[in-house]
Amino acid sequence: MKRTPFVIAFWLSALPGWAQVITGDASVDPVTTEGFFRIELVPEITKLLNPDFGNIRILDANGTEVPYMFEEARPRSSVIFEEYPVIEKTSGTDRFTRLVIQNEKKTTINNISLMIKNADVTKTATLSGSDDGKKWFVLKEEFTLSTINSSEQTTEVNIVDFPLSNYEFYLIRINDKKSLPLNILKAGCFKNVAEAASYINVPVKNIEQADSLKLGRSYIEVTFDTARFVDKIRWNVSGGPYYRRDAALYEPVLLTDAKGRRTPDHRRLLAPLTLSSDRVTETDLGPQKVSSVVLIIENFDSPPVKVLSAETFQLRRYLIAWLKKDVSYRLAIGDENMAAPVYDLPFFRNEVPSQTPTLGIGKINFVAPRRVEAGHTFFSNSLIIWAAIVVVIIVLGVMSVRLVRETSASGK
Repeated sequence: MKRTPFVIAFWLSALPGWAQVITGDASVDPVTTEGFFRIELVPEITKLLNPDFGNIRILDANGTEVPYMFEEARPRSSVIFEEYPVIEKTSGTDRFTRLVIQNEKKTTINNISLMIKNADVTKTATLSGSDDGKKWFVLKEEFTLSTINSSEQTTEVNIVDFPLSNYEFYLIRINDKKSLPLNILKAGCFKNVAEAASYINVPVKNIEQADSLKLGRSYIEVTFDTARFVDKIRWNVSGGPYYRRDAALYEPVLLTDAKGRRTPDHRRLLAPLTLSSDRVTETDLGPQKVSSVVLIIENFDSPPVKVLSAETFQLRRYLIAWLKKDVSYRLAIGDENMAAPVYDLPFFRNEVPSQTPTLGIGKINFVAPRRVEAGHTFFSNSLIIWAAIVVVIIVLGVMSVRLVRETSASGK
């Protein structure tokens, strides 16, 4: 008897959640080769998504769910190795190694990184610079190359620091009098590369301004055709030659009291900001899904400024998935209550190439809400589901009869 509830729980757990509610879909551009692809979530798609961007799936032609990882084009930085041409590399002459490196762009640098084959040795060297490769000037009179022994790789990077300079040529002269030459594979410089965020424009339906001289305020309302994700707003303002105004951005919110009455004047603060004649004002929201926003400017006794336009943007967002050649794919959009999927793929984010092809999507088709299979399981057949329901009913009936009998027996 004690095991019966677990049996019932097993059968019942198989019934709900076997499908997802889909309200719209869009085709994905054809895939001509197998590999990782990005599918951009344009504003016409994102306006249908929930705040977690989770009510969307990639389906193949058979309706099978394809795992993906979600990506946002936020600002990022990375370190790259920029290799410099080695135009001369000689050893054995006067028991010295001569290494001439060219800084073709005459970039201002203060270090050179040498990639060297592992060697348990310490050597001294000098560094010179030249504009023509003929006349040399000292940069670092004597320094040591040591600890050329990596425990993880067969090579070691040795960084040579020196005063800031922009010579086109650099000469490293290494003393080989006490040992054989080092095997120097390449030379270059590690650089931090900053990548700016990438945005796409969100269309604005209307913008209106109302000025209150009595309150010393201006009210600017920006409206959209529907609720839209907005990550950034750029304000185009006209005023006197010099102005500086404190302002705040709000979202209008309709509240309903206990009697069902709505209060449309309530506002939710999104961001404080300052409008100034000496710079372009941009407001980062990151992100907010709004149907309209209201900018309130504090003018006090100064004449109102005029907000000519508001450019609204959202971050570029992508679904990254491994797609197969000549297989048709589509995006399926669910209702806002659909939970975000949980896949293994995000654990392998570092495997995605930086230059991944981007696929576009076709027209979005809106459909009456329908349930589609979330995957092929034993319980996807309707006959099996009904059989399971019948079994559950029978088990419950048997349990009830036994319970009555046991109760009657204990009463005697």
